[in-house]
Amino acid sequence: MLHTFSATQLSQASDTWPPSSSSNPNDWQEQQFVFFSHGDKHSAFVRQLSSQLSQAGIPCYSDPNVSGRDFYTRIQVAQETILRCSCFVVLVSRQTVGNELVRDQLAFAEDKGRPIFPVVLNDVDPGLDKRYTLVRSELFHFMANGMGFKPSSNKLISELRRYCNVIQPAGSVTGSETEETRNLDSIDGLEDNEVDLSSTCIRIDRNVSGQDFNTRIQIAQETILRCSCFVVLVSRQTMGNELVRDQLAFAEDKSRPIFPIVLNDLNPGLDKRYSLVRSELFHFMANGMGFQASFDRLVVTYDTVLSGQCEVEYVCRISRIPHQPK
Repeated sequence: MLHTFSATQLSQASDTWPPSSSSNPNDWQEQQFVFFSHGDKHSAFVRQLSSQLSQAGIPCYSDPNVSGRDFYTRIQVAQETILRCSCFVVLVSRQTVGNELVRDQLAFAEDKGRPIFPVVLNDVDPGLDKRYTLVRSELFHFMANGMGFKPSSNKLISELRRYCNVIQPAGSVTGSETEETRNLDSIDGLEDNEVDLSSTCIRIDRNVSGQDFNTRIQIAQETILRCSCFVVLVSRQTMGNELVRDQLAFAEDKSRPIFPIVLNDLNPGLDKRYSLVRSELFHFMANGMGFQASFDRLVVTYDTVLSGQCEVEYVCRISRIPHQPK
């Protein structure tokens, strides 16, 4: 359940803070709840996420859109709540990036040194045919503008190594780029006596001038049969692509481990990007795909911040601003 504060309740709570333990939402201890900024958008997703957080023992609070209350009063109530919260969760989507409430709440949370948890909502819809395949695989989220690329790539690389049997010390480089990544132009190039498969980590089929579509499909299928795992790019541009559809279907039919890279082309704008780029991003799909895995990661990070196991440096790594007790 998503709890809310009214202006009157906040005023009453401030007179007796911190209160004794109680089931009243206003009686939770200081810095033991999450403020959820969503700008009155994505109500179904907000209910789902807040319900899951509540079941995990993490109270969520947000300012409601109260009839008759002016905008500036609402901002004031939200700021009072943010001052008391332990972490600030902000919903980042096409609908919220231009929202004035979200913008003001995010700026205030950063100014007050709240750890910021950006929940990035991707509304790309793969379609029922591809969703049937992708929903059974872990999703690997990336931003098209490069935000959060390093942690996303680290997670992907870690999982790929389990299947590719690649052990490489951090920072080391083995072989040239040509040896690591190869574009296959013909079926002949797939023969074992023509190419050393063990030296090639990544293989990409490409559009070769003069090569017909059916030949390209055949080359891709021969390559997929030999691969350790299949990485597919899921985005607005690829979901209607015939090549992607055929290759994905073939990879599933041949039981290749599938790694969906979900690309979000959302651009939060320079003002919000300044705040969000310094925080870890928590990606969710608007259609619910991979919700549990995304949620579990969010909760683990939240618990780490609040537990006695974390250092101040970890909190500052999330918010990237000096941590000062309130």
